[in-house]
Formats: sequence, structure tokens, C-alpha cells
Amino acid sequence: MSVFRDVQQAAPVAVFKLTQDFNNDPFPNKVNLGVGAYRTDEGKPWVLPVVKKVEKLIVHDDRLNHEYLPILGLPEFRSSASKIALGDDSPAIREDRVGAVQCLGGTGALKMGAEFLRRFYNGNNNTKTPIYVSAPTWENHNGVFNNAGFEDVRPYKYWDAEKRGLDLAGFLSDLESCPERSIFVLHACAHNPTGTDPTQEQWKKIAEVMMVFIAPILFKRYIRGLYLKLKAHILLVSRGGSCFRSLTRPIRDSPQGTWRRTHGPSATSSPKASRCSALSHSPRTLASIMSVWAT
Repeated sequence: MSVFRDVQQAAPVAVFKLTQDFNNDPFPNKVNLGVGAYRTDEGKPWVLPVVKKVEKLIVHDDRLNHEYLPILGLPEFRSSASKIALGDDSPAIREDRVGAVQCLGGTGALKMGAEFLRRFYNGNNNTKTPIYVSAPTWENHNGVFNNAGFEDVRPYKYWDAEKRGLDLAGFLSDLESCPERSIFVLHACAHNPTGTDPTQEQWKKIAEVMMVFIAPILFKRYIRGLYLKLKAHILLVSRGGSCFRSLTRPIRDSPQGTWRRTHGPSATSSPKASRCSALSHSPRTLASIMSVWAT
């Protein structure tokens, strides 16, 4: 008798079920508006020409190999991703207050952030702090934080269905009324799934409220990275201090037991001293979640 006999059939993931239904639909003029990806006029996958060019260069570059990367990831990638996220002229970068950790895609970066926050934010093994995710958000965002051990994952107002745009007033209201030290997961760009992002002026208002109520933020930022893979960049910037190395050690130490990663984004924390403290925890955190090799 199978030891898995009591496992129940899981419900299909809605967006992938929709893609399957689309593929099975014989209607000749159908258009897939589900998962966002480049497509030809015939609906076939389309790879950017520059990506094909770079892939050829990689294959023929004798300097590249498949050895394991450093535990925090490829230094050049981490540095470049931080500059893309913060800007080449960022004071935080100039003042050496930024540390980055390469992760496995967008969900992997969120997983790293969730594990780090659960273990070290607001006390060790923190599970009670409220986590706020946008309403709506991508389905697995709730699961990432639930599976990390957080017991209180809540929605914050984001989408106004009536005006089909951002509900800024509701968003700000939730920021102002949240319990102290709550954590907000913000989509820095390309909000998933609505595609609606705050304007620069709206971001300023959001930041002002954040500064007043000191609600920690976890940014989910999508950037185009190596090999045309979608890279996520978790960005945590603090004001300064001497704890950054100790903070990053747990980040580094938690990933390696969970998955192997070939490439991916980075988790970034700041203030020079706090940057050093934060990074000091990264290897062990990374080590318990993933192991990295080059591709």
C-alpha cells in the first residue's frame, strides 16, 4: 500500500489551467492574455535577437564554466543588479551601504526575504508580525510567507475595480492603520497581476507615509537579467550603522538546503554597518535554501 495514499488531488493553479484551456480551444482567432511573455503573431514564443546573440557569445566564451558560484552569487551580477535598482549615482552605493544576494528568480528572492524576516526581524523566529500583500497579488505570494512560518498574511487595498486603477487612498489608509512594525510587500514595478503601478508622485506619497509610520517594506522588483530570465531584486535600504554584515550572514546561510540555483536576482540591504551585519547572515541562510552553480 502506498505511503502517499491519503494525499488528495490538489486544485489546479488558475493561471496555468487557463493556459491549458487556451491551448485546447480550437477557436482560430483566440488570444492568450494570461501569463505575460513575448509571442510572435502566430502565438509562438519569441526570443529577443540580442538574447540569442549573447547566448552564442556565452557558449563560445572559454572563460566561462559550470563551477559553483560564490555563496552570495556572481559578484558582477550582484553589483550590476544593485546599480540597475538604485542607479549608478546612488548615495547608498557610493557610501558602501548596499549588499546584494543572488537568488532564484522572483519567487526565490521573495523566499529569501521571507525567511530572513521570519528569522531575524522583530526578534528571532518571528511569526506574529503581520505581512501585507496587495489585493490582488500573485497567488504564490501568500504561500511564500505562509510557508516561511508567518501566521498573519493580510491584504492591503491596491486595485480599484470601479475606476480600473490604483486605489491610492485605500492604500495609504491601510499603511496608516496597520499595526506597528508590520511588513508590506510592494511591487516596485509591473504590478502582478494588474499591471497598474503608482506614478512617481504617488510613490512619494507612499514613501512619506512609510517614513512616518516606519512600516518595513519588502520590494518585489522585476528586471531583465541574464539569459532573458526574469530576475527579481529584493531591495532593502536602511539609513546606516554597523549591523549590515551580521544581517547578511543569515541571508547567505539560509538558501542552500532548499534548492539549487543557476542564476537569479539579488536581495539587497543597506546601511554600511547594518549592511555588513545583514550580509553576515546571508551565507548560512542561502546555504539552507539553495546551492549555486554557473550556467
